Amino acid sequence: SIGYGVPFRPWNLLKLNDKNLSPTGYATYRIKLKVQDSKTPKSFSIFYQHLFSASKLYVNGVLLHEKGKVSSDLSQIIPVRVNSIEEITIDDESLDIVLQIANRDFFRGGPRGHFLISSPEQMR
Repeated sequence: SIGYGVPFRPWNLLKLNDKNLSPTGYATYRIKLKVQDSKTPKSFSIFYQHLFSASKLYVNGVLLHEKGKVSSDLSQIIPVRVNSIEEITIDDESLDIVLQIANRDFFRGGPRGHFLISSPEQMR
C-alpha cells in the first residue's frame, strides 16, 4: 500500500500584490488524488495535525469531521485545536479532499502541515 502526503499550507504564508495575507479570515482548500486504478471499495485513514482555528473536512462530498465552528463571520468562529485521524471507505479511484477553515485567534491562518493518507493498517 502507498501512503500520500498532501502539503496544505497556511494562507498567511502566501503573498498577494507583494503583501502577505492576513492570518484572520477563512479559506477553502481542495485537492484530488488518484489512489487506485479501479472502483473497488477501499479504506483509507487521513491524519492531520491540529489546524489553526475551526475546520470542516469533506472527502468525496461527505463531511468527515468538523472541529469548532467555521464561519465567514469572524465573531461566529469557534476554534478547536486537536490532531485528527479520520477513516473513510470509498468505491472510487480518487479522493476529493475539501478543507474549509476559518481563523480569528491564531497567528497563522490555515493548515499547519501535511495531511498523511494511507491504509488504516499503515496509520496504526
